[in-house]
Amino acid sequence: MRPLMRSVRWCGRYSVDAASVSAWTLVLTLLASAAVTAEQAHVHGSGEVNVAVDEEEVLVELRLTAADAFGFEHAPGDERQHRHVQQVAELLADPARLFTLSPAAECVARASDVDVPWLHEDGDSDPHTRSSGTAHGPADTAAARDHHDEDEHRDVHAEYHFDCGQPKRLRAIDVRVFERLPSVQRLRAQFVTAQRQGVVALTPDYHRLDL
Repeated sequence: MRPLMRSVRWCGRYSVDAASVSAWTLVLTLLASAAVTAEQAHVHGSGEVNVAVDEEEVLVELRLTAADAFGFEHAPGDERQHRHVQQVAELLADPARLFTLSPAAECVARASDVDVPWLHEDGDSDPHTRSSGTAHGPADTAAARDHHDEDEHRDVHAEYHFDCGQPKRLRAIDVRVFERLPSVQRLRAQFVTAQRQGVVALTPDYHRLDL
């Protein structure tokens, strides 16, 4: 059993075992392509799912706009919106609520890493979630912060790591993001396995990613 990546944090990411360089290269190629696409298009209602399978390990990456994840794309204006950001962050940190891998494959979520805007570390109760927002000094006014937030698009990024007891039985992933976050209407799904790779469009009516 050779690990695709260890569960060791380093600068907010995972360290790579030397024996898995070739497999990790596939993952980096996949995610780099996804990052370029994400930078080129910020479309409300749309997002991306990227899947890399290496032997018994599965990496799933999810990218959404903040507007689709939270219902707004500005800094939370009141306590209700702050609570909503926290609730969505907790949802995104629970891969079992977003993805169902083939039951016969016996896959178990091992780790999750969720990067969301406006989630302050001092109020973050989940160690797997973190804020992507910029820290402001006491001299900054609320108006300045709001202006800064309105001038840029905000996105949500999450990574999930699964271990599968019967990886050869992994046939598909049911993407349940649509039922949890109804604002999402389309996901561009890209996948890489040892046998093949491909890109498909997922929707609320067609949310099964065949591997």
